[in-house]
Amino acid sequence: EHSKRVTDLPFDFVVLGVHESKTDSGFSTQPPGDWLTLKLFFGNDDGEMYLELNPTTGEAEFEEKDDSYGDYLVSVLQKVL
Repeated sequence: EHSKRVTDLPFDFVVLGVHESKTDSGFSTQPPGDWLTLKLFFGNDDGEMYLELNPTTGEAEFEEKDDSYGDYLVSVLQKVL
């Protein structure tokens, strides 16, 4: 099934951390780093995911919050890809 393509994808977010460094187990404020970590909320809390941004290196990473959101997030994100 093909969904209609959209130019906007509304979401809410919270900032989880600033000046974080990437570690083997995730992100940490010790030692301080250049990463900003966010939690994104789509729909009426139908889907959640993490977004990590490093403005210094220009890197960005999406991370799954929970497997149960996978199908919903793919269906929503494909509308803007």
